Parts: sequence; C-alpha cells; structure tokens
Amino acid sequence: MAEARPDSKRLFLAVDMPDDIRAKISSISSALKTSGVSVVSQQNMHITLLFLGDVKSGNIPSLASALGRVRFKSFDIGMRGFGTFSASRPRVVFAEVEKGGDALEKLHSDIFAGVNGLDGISLPDGEEAGFSAHVTVARIRHAGDGVKSLLDGFLEENKHTYLGSFNACSFVLKSSRLTGSGPVYEDIVAFSAAP
Repeated sequence: MAEARPDSKRLFLAVDMPDDIRAKISSISSALKTSGVSVVSQQNMHITLLFLGDVKSGNIPSLASALGRVRFKSFDIGMRGFGTFSASRPRVVFAEVEKGGDALEKLHSDIFAGVNGLDGISLPDGEEAGFSAHVTVARIRHAGDGVKSLLDGFLEENKHTYLGSFNACSFVLKSSRLTGSGPVYEDIVAFSAAP
C-alpha cells in the first residue's frame, strides 16, 4: 500500500467500536501473533464501510458535505466468532458481524451513492460490489504449515465466541498514514445518526 501524495490524504469510512469490544477482540486475536502474521493493533480495529483511496485535501470539504447528507438511523451490531475470506488461501482473519450486517450494507450503499461521481473522488475498483461487514484482526503474509495449523486451531476454538454488541450511532471519515510500525489512523469528522 503506497503512501498518499503530500497534497492528498488516504481516506476511508468506518464504524468505530467501543473500547471494551476492541480490547476483547484484541486479546483473543493476540493468539495469532507469529512469524508470517500481522495482527491489527487494538486502536486500529473498526468496521470499514468504504475505502476512498487518495483524496486531494482541497476536495475533503465537499466530500464531508456529501457525507453529511447521508441519513441513517442508529442500529445494533453484534459480533461473534472469527473467519477468513478464503479457507484454501487465507490472507485476512476477521471478527464476524453476527447482527446488523444488513444495516451496515445499506449504510455502505447509501454512502457509495452519496460520494460516487463527486469531483475529485475516484473510488477504487471493487468498492461497490461485494461488501462484507467485518473487523480485520490479522493479515497473513506467509501461510506455511505452521501458520495454517495455528489459524485452523484458532478458528475452530473461537468460531462461536461472543465478542460483544453495541449501538452504531455514527460513522467516521478517517485518514490513514503509513509508518514503519504500521498505519496510523486519524478521525477527520464523524457523522451521527438521525434522531
């Protein structure tokens, strides 16, 4: 993943989770720490709604204005278990959204419709189709036999683990800055649910 140009920011939209849920997910996913696996830091765990990519700083006010017009009601999200997107070649390990996935998918679609075609916003390929609500907890860089065995055991042991529930009453426009020790996320502006 390349760093954003100096006159732009690498942006995405997300639903943040309460600290206690992040802490629980982080505590459980720490069992995946091994060579070939990058575990996401607790403070960086979130539910991604839409990746926007590099956006020129001058276009952020109009983007924020368009996002402010997205209307949604708060909804409950429940988290349980862990999974991967591919059993044969897993690259991402995630905490599963058990409840609220339909509401997250609708919010994703409404946000996509609200920002698609805005001047200076060029959504990356694939951002419209295939939305799957989840929280990335680890990335597999090298899936050798040891990693595969560790992952299989982790998924089996935690497939029904209750991770928590919360009321989603906002989404956040965030920037991502890559550093030598991993990405640093910064909240730019939050958008609240309709009363």
